[in-house]
Amino acid sequence: MFQIFKEKHFINQLILSNFKVTRFEILKQNQMIMDIKFNSLMILVLTLFLVGCSQAQKQSAEEVLKDPAMQDAIMENISSDHQMMMNMMGHMMDNDHAMQMIMGNQEMMHTMMGNREAMMNMMMQDSTISKMMMGNMLQMMEQDSAFGNRMTNMMMGNQHMMDMMQQKNGMHR
Repeated sequence: MFQIFKEKHFINQLILSNFKVTRFEILKQNQMIMDIKFNSLMILVLTLFLVGCSQAQKQSAEEVLKDPAMQDAIMENISSDHQMMMNMMGHMMDNDHAMQMIMGNQEMMHTMMGNREAMMNMMMQDSTISKMMMGNMLQMMEQDSAFGNRMTNMMMGNQHMMDMMQQKNGMHR
């Protein structure tokens, strides 16, 4: 009988010790589950926050440019950066409205053309500018016969221009 009691006591101790381990494991698993839930919640909150921020930043160019301070900041950045300024000038040259505004602004045209040395340097350093200017000049001559006649008379009246044209003409014969 004592033997049976010992075995029962041993089994009870074993069950209790297993229960304690199991209880500890359950607590540990509950803590892990809580950590996973918390981490998942944090990831969800951060994801929603980042998505919200990215949506807030997706404004159209028109919306951004409605603010005069933003317009000035953008213009300042473009005009201060060589590559962006070259890109802007390319867009302006390709845009009929921009070209009409440039040509229609007499003060700007006089300023640009008035500094002969600066204009010549610019045209000699950048063949794109000289080609664009000559292309525009020829286009204007085609569209406006009075302007075309004035420009033709100016070129024919310039001996150096005539010599260069005759030299070119002689090369093509």
